[in-house]
Amino acid sequence: MQKFTRALTREIEVGGERLAVTLSEEGMSFRVVGSRKPPHEMTWAACLVACTQGHEQPLSHDQLETAVKALRAGGKERPEKEKPAPPEPAGGGQEAVGHAPPAPPPPAAHPEPHHHVHEPTSAERITREETR
Repeated sequence: MQKFTRALTREIEVGGERLAVTLSEEGMSFRVVGSRKPPHEMTWAACLVACTQGHEQPLSHDQLETAVKALRAGGKERPEKEKPAPPEPAGGGQEAVGHAPPAPPPPAAHPEPHHHVHEPTSAERITREETR
């Protein structure tokens, strides 16, 4: 079985709308091409259930139009991972007079790391070739 090493995004057209479909290890997501709103997502398990309990009849124009409007509105924002509660200070929660309060915890890491590899522009490639 070939596993996902990174998400795969392709464009499709549905109901006259260009959509970006992203397949990942977790499932799939849909958004309108160019939109910065959060996508609508579903797990692979939910996808399987939707396919096996699918529609026996073709979708109506109204159903399709409603789905496209929902995509334009955007999906749910991804919740930030819950931050752990700061540890209780020693001494029953009372701070000693004259001591600074503890430093706040560092910000939580983004839940999905994004790895970006810089691809050189054609001008950068030409410059590199000239210096060889």
